[in-house]
Amino acid sequence: DVCSSDLVRWPALLRLFPLVFGSPAMTRPPFPLWLLARNGLPADLVRSWAEPLRSDPRIRADMQALLGCVRPEVTLAAARALPRFDRPVLIAWARKDWFFPAKDAERLAAILPDATLNFLDDCHTFVPRDQPDALGERMDAWLGVRLARAVLPCAVASIVACLLVAYEMWFGGRHRQWDLV
Repeated sequence: DVCSSDLVRWPALLRLFPLVFGSPAMTRPPFPLWLLARNGLPADLVRSWAEPLRSDPRIRADMQALLGCVRPEVTLAAARALPRFDRPVLIAWARKDWFFPAKDAERLAAILPDATLNFLDDCHTFVPRDQPDALGERMDAWLGVRLARAVLPCAVASIVACLLVAYEMWFGGRHRQWDLV
């Protein structure tokens, strides 16, 4: 099992990584990249992800530096901080994901105080690739509700203020002769 520290200690492994994962064979069954999207991933797309890592030593150096910085304690600290994240969160998750089961989404939604969990069907890990329209619709609906909650009180307050000004102008000033009180 090759871990990130092995990739940092042996840079030659980092050169093999894009060759293996950029291979067209990796995008077909039984290899793992096939499982990321409902209909697999086009080989040219996967190659476009792997090619810069294969061909550009600066990108390999950046990847090596990144992998060298990955520490479980940082991830665990971030996980412990999630319950204190009080901003709205939409979790759009593939219901039958091969890599990230639905129970993980449910756990995440339970941890985040203002989370909305929304499952999408007929997709795998790469939800935006498999169901871009459905994901967009869910995001629009979620944002619309959030926007309405934020804007509606302001709109109501503005309308009330305008009505009060109009009332004052009509009954409190120029049109006092029509005052019925």
